[in-house]
Amino acid sequence: MPRKSVLSRPLPTADRAAGVGDGNRHRLRWSLGTRTFLLRAIVPVAVLASWQLYSVVLSPSLFTPPPIEVFTALLRLPFEPGFLEAAGGTLLALAYGFGLAVLLGIPAGLIAGRVRLLGAIAGGYVGLLLTIPMASLVPVIIVLFGIGLEARVAVVFAFALPLLVGDVMAGASSVPRGLLEMGRSFGCGRWQLGRRVIFPAALPEIFAGLRLSAARAVIGMVVAELIVISSGLGGMVTVFLARYQMDKAYAITFVFLIISGLLVGFVQYLESRFLNWRSSKEGAVHAAI
Repeated sequence: MPRKSVLSRPLPTADRAAGVGDGNRHRLRWSLGTRTFLLRAIVPVAVLASWQLYSVVLSPSLFTPPPIEVFTALLRLPFEPGFLEAAGGTLLALAYGFGLAVLLGIPAGLIAGRVRLLGAIAGGYVGLLLTIPMASLVPVIIVLFGIGLEARVAVVFAFALPLLVGDVMAGASSVPRGLLEMGRSFGCGRWQLGRRVIFPAALPEIFAGLRLSAARAVIGMVVAELIVISSGLGGMVTVFLARYQMDKAYAITFVFLIISGLLVGFVQYLESRFLNWRSSKEGAVHAAI
């Protein structure tokens, strides 16, 4: 049989080559995702195994209950008298304080980031509030607001606001000049420029501030209820510690972790919904590479 020339062989089409590239990228993405998941799962498993070994074998003690007992207590917490009411009060204070910080912090950060004089004034106070220990302000807040729900809301607000304002200011002040000039060339006024150019361009920094301030809001809630104001879930921790019910006290700590994880996860979900253009752009860049 006559041998076919190299020139007569069918060349791979662009679609076929693109299919091979997509398959390699999917396999690479799957392998990276699997390895990331496994590495993330190893850390808590190792911590729990070490905890179990220490509390059962190395140093059995009343103050270090095994994780199995803690998780059993965690499952029984909803049936504990007063738990639902305490959890509701804690979540209410967290929602009011963090929501108020978001409603006031984002507009304040945008304005301070674009007005140079306000940015210079607000930047000094934001830096000061980020450097001092916020727990030192809790007694002052109690003097001003008492020991009720208002004081807990104020503590959560004070913990969450400075970091959020600082990140929003950074995002608003770093908008590229080209975007501003383009908006002005299309006839955008000051209000339209802020709404259609500055705010969308600052969204990555805004969501970064929301994630970090959400975690700080939970810290403020724990500080308010556990250290100063004995109410809510923090008050239940104090009661359990006084009764030497360490498994239930540890279980409340895991409740705090769950609340923080859910709040930060909700912010990340909103970020993925509002900033889906960024993931598409990154995917296009990786595909080009």
